[in-house]
Amino acid sequence: MRLFALTAILVVVSASLISPHPVSATETNYQNPVTAAPPLARPTTPSCVVPLARTQPFPFAGYSTPFTGTYSPPISCPAPWSMVVLDFSGHVSGRQFDRMATIWIGNAIVYMGTTPEPTPAGIAWHTEKDVSEYTPLLLTDFL
Repeated sequence: MRLFALTAILVVVSASLISPHPVSATETNYQNPVTAAPPLARPTTPSCVVPLARTQPFPFAGYSTPFTGTYSPPISCPAPWSMVVLDFSGHVSGRQFDRMATIWIGNAIVYMGTTPEPTPAGIAWHTEKDVSEYTPLLLTDFL
């Protein structure tokens, strides 16, 4: 069975100042995915994590079987938040073509991407996205 697994979490940061930390990445081959932009500069102040999906396998026939989860704003970390980050990690092995991943919160697409081309042994990757613009949505429960 071919599986595509993901872990997605929201990191809610309660800080008021963010400083950039330029980082560069080099590409050696398709087994070394690169980041098109430097990593997000996250504040060093306290933050909280809201898991959306810890480990979610998607079997080969999973094209029409989406994962549906729930979301509630973090009680222990109330708004206002200065930054909200979506962290998305995945791994895939075997032969894959056109595997798309889309994360919706309510009726808004907050992430859309594809899997890297794996070897039989597999490949893992991590994506982060500043989703602070969706804060009004993140103040609401979604079942």
